[in-house]
Amino acid sequence: MLHFSGYDWLVRDLLSYRGGSMTSFDPANAWTDANGALHLRATKNQDGWSCAEVRLTRSLGYGTYLFVVRDISHLEPSAVLSLFTWDDMIGTDENRQELDIEMSRWGSRTTRMRNTWCSPITSQRISFDLICQPACSLTRSGGSLGR
Repeated sequence: MLHFSGYDWLVRDLLSYRGGSMTSFDPANAWTDANGALHLRATKNQDGWSCAEVRLTRSLGYGTYLFVVRDISHLEPSAVLSLFTWDDMIGTDENRQELDIEMSRWGSRTTRMRNTWCSPITSQRISFDLICQPACSLTRSGGSLGR
């Protein structure tokens, strides 16, 4: 467990099979620094890649959520930073009350950082370019994207 932004967060340490592939998680890939910033990383070891996942120990309920992300300009083209809300209590794995924000170049070194969001209810995808160099903020209120 780690403490970030006034909340306690669980750090994932189990394998996950989602999206058609197995994902490995290493608790050493998630930490907070002396300034209170949360760091998440992906690392390569003898078995392949492992990443980081943290989740709140309690629900914050419905409301406005603000994610502030700093310096994702150097992410590898195939890396994806996912920020999401997830309701374990409602629906099935295919039909959660979920809001996904995924930032990536989706495998291309020349593509701008791009967000793809999918509504679980309508399966509608919304994509837009992100101007995130060196920092960006994303807010749900009003659906705006600010720098």
